[in-house]
Amino acid sequence: YKFAPQNTRLVHRALYWAASAETDFGPWTCSNVHTECAHYPGSDKLVVINNSEEKQETVVLDSNGEPIEVSLDPLGIRVIDL
Repeated sequence: YKFAPQNTRLVHRALYWAASAETDFGPWTCSNVHTECAHYPGSDKLVVINNSEEKQETVVLDSNGEPIEVSLDPLGIRVIDL
């Protein structure tokens, strides 16, 4: 199979479903399938990565459900202090 961001997101969601943890999927997940993120609670930082060669906009929900809007350059990375 060819790699596709949509397939990766589908597998990601399927893992949460298989673990009966669908409600835990939203926080710290990017709304845009061409982006990904990691939250580091010990340092209170959020890292957001653009995996595409085009500018991307994404929204990450924090653990309280508050949106964090991020704009990323092609193949860009942003480190956000929370």
